[in-house]
Amino acid sequence: MSVHSVKYYDVQRVLDRMASRNSFRPRTSHSAIPDLSYNPSKLDRMREYTSALSPKTARNFYTPGLSAMQSVKPKHSKSPTPTLSKPHKQAKSMSTEIYCGPCSRDNFYHEAAGYCVECSEYFCETCIKHHKNLKITKYHTVKDRRNMPKVKHYIQEDETVEICDLHLGELLRYFCKNHDEPCCSICATLDHRQCDKLVYIPEIEAKQTNKNCLTMIKRMTSLTNQFAEVKEGTEKCIKSLEVHKSDHDKKITKIRQDILDLLHALETDATRNMENLYEDEKGFLTSRIEACNEAIRALQTATSNLDMAKQNGIESKIFLQMKKLSKQVSHYELFLADVKRKNSAPLKFSFKPDPKIKEFTKSTEVLGSIEIQKKPPRTATLLTQFYVKSQGDKYQVCDITGSCILPDGRIVLADMYNENLKVADSNFHLVTQTKLSSEPWDICAISDDQIIVSLPREKKLQYFTISSTIHPAKKIGASVPSVKNSQYYGVAYHQDKLYVTCPKDDPPNIKILDMQGAQLREIAATSQDQEQSLFSDPLYIVVRHDGKMVYVSDSGNQSIITVDLKKDGTNTEYAMPLANPPGGITSQIEGDIYICGFKTNSIHVMNKQGEFQDEIIGSEGGLYSPQSMAYSGTTKLLIVTMQKSDMVKVFRIS
Repeated sequence: MSVHSVKYYDVQRVLDRMASRNSFRPRTSHSAIPDLSYNPSKLDRMREYTSALSPKTARNFYTPGLSAMQSVKPKHSKSPTPTLSKPHKQAKSMSTEIYCGPCSRDNFYHEAAGYCVECSEYFCETCIKHHKNLKITKYHTVKDRRNMPKVKHYIQEDETVEICDLHLGELLRYFCKNHDEPCCSICATLDHRQCDKLVYIPEIEAKQTNKNCLTMIKRMTSLTNQFAEVKEGTEKCIKSLEVHKSDHDKKITKIRQDILDLLHALETDATRNMENLYEDEKGFLTSRIEACNEAIRALQTATSNLDMAKQNGIESKIFLQMKKLSKQVSHYELFLADVKRKNSAPLKFSFKPDPKIKEFTKSTEVLGSIEIQKKPPRTATLLTQFYVKSQGDKYQVCDITGSCILPDGRIVLADMYNENLKVADSNFHLVTQTKLSSEPWDICAISDDQIIVSLPREKKLQYFTISSTIHPAKKIGASVPSVKNSQYYGVAYHQDKLYVTCPKDDPPNIKILDMQGAQLREIAATSQDQEQSLFSDPLYIVVRHDGKMVYVSDSGNQSIITVDLKKDGTNTEYAMPLANPPGGITSQIEGDIYICGFKTNSIHVMNKQGEFQDEIIGSEGGLYSPQSMAYSGTTKLLIVTMQKSDMVKVFRIS
């Protein structure tokens, strides 16, 4: 591989330069007296060079223009010494100091006090002030002395001054055509040794760079215009949503006028379901508009910066900026296609009144239901990941079996291994935890700051209040005779009722409890022939938003079992794809159910009809044995925990 060597200071060149500086001494008149003016030999110049490379020696002992013996002043000497004019400061080794770029070009060596990110150049204190006063550069990002990159072997004459992101002490001088990325000398040695298309950036033809620059500007301008069009399309989706909402409200109002006050409670319930759907969808569309605005701003800024760089005529800078922008532009192109795809299939719904409403106004419990006529596709994007291991843990690894998201964005996690309850703030930082009396399994939120946790070994459920710390409250279950033998695992909440799974009962079942733990109902789902229970190992449970349906994740028979609460507990079994044991389960306002695919390391989607859709999170999500899951309709965040893992992954649903 042919790689241009990195430029370092040439010894002979430095010696010659120092010798030329000493030639400016005034000449004496011709006389018979021998000329004693300083005429350095090569050995003297070597000594001067050595002193120049040693800051301490140069500062304490070395005076340019004098020999080594003349430079050392005796400690007790009282004889007057001649006063010499102070010469220009000699350039030191750049491994110890970095000098101001503009000053160095005028042969003044002032130590750098900052680094401009946009200009990719070092400045002294004076130049920084001028830099900030200029209209064109006053908004540039200038890093101070502590935060500026410390480049080794930096040469001010180099035109390419971009800093390597991986090796902060090196400059980006090469470009690998095999990998389509710039690299420093260390990158070239370590990662591009086998590459046969490694070029020296300053030698790249300016004509081709300018041509590619114009192409990039056109490409980004086109993207900006397309994002503006997509933004308008998204705004039309919101208007369409408003129309559907208005139509829904009119039908609700007409029915209300027919049945008056008798159906007021049902109307409120139906409107609440619709508002939840409306707000949920509007949140997706609004966030999409914000993303489009962000893309437009980013592309406009990038276009302006690239155009400015082109006008300045620094080909290497133009080339590097283009290559940095290339991946960003490709990302925006993919995002643009995703937004177009979603706008082409906006959410549509209408209100379908119950045909029996006029006949059974006293017996029916709902005005009607929202039918999703067309559902837009959803995308899960990995937002971040954070770790929940703490010094107070009993074991070296965590096992988060349950999770929930509070309305204010805080995340509560049940660590079964360490018998802990942990809380992370909305910025995904672990802020507090508390020791439990036994291993927890599942969690669900029952108010803005209150949760309930299942403790299977104790056969109890326990309330907790989450503030700046975790405050334990009452336990329920053991003091109630009718349920004292049940071990609760999965737990869910809906309208002042608790829904729990009891996999250790014979037969396994689910129970509905009041808020004090008293049993209201027990459901042991059975097959059509009524001979055996459909439940084998029901570990997680969720209640649909309208309260009509319960979904149970049963890992024993690798299926999802639904229980229709409005049809006397009618149950149906839906086998998981690929004989996949299901883990945690959660629901969306649209009716979709998200399920942890334990074996496939993915998140499956099942619609209201029990049909499995495409995975919303596949192998690209980086999941390994996903175990529990929680979704927030407010923030559109989906958190996923994994078996025997300290890591929690956070995805944004859009």
